[in-house]
Amino acid sequence: MKWFNKWLYKKMKQARNSEDEIVKELAPPSTRVENERTMTLNVTKANGGWVIDHRQYDKQRDRNNSSVHIITDDKDLGEELGKIVTFESLYK
Repeated sequence: MKWFNKWLYKKMKQARNSEDEIVKELAPPSTRVENERTMTLNVTKANGGWVIDHRQYDKQRDRNNSSVHIITDDKDLGEELGKIVTFESLYK
């Protein structure tokens, strides 16, 4: 009976390891991106326009960079947001 217990233990261990691999494959990707530069934009309505708070984490320097942009009501919000994203991507 000892050989059966060893065989069963070995098979259960293999099943557990393969189950862990399947769970890792099926797990959803993390919402937080660690390897790439991430950019956070907070858009807040204000009197006469919009206030855009931009934050970006620099992993190499371990620092958060932030800046504030103002978009007046007479400008197109989508176009101006595109300019801000482009500017911040090229500048930093």
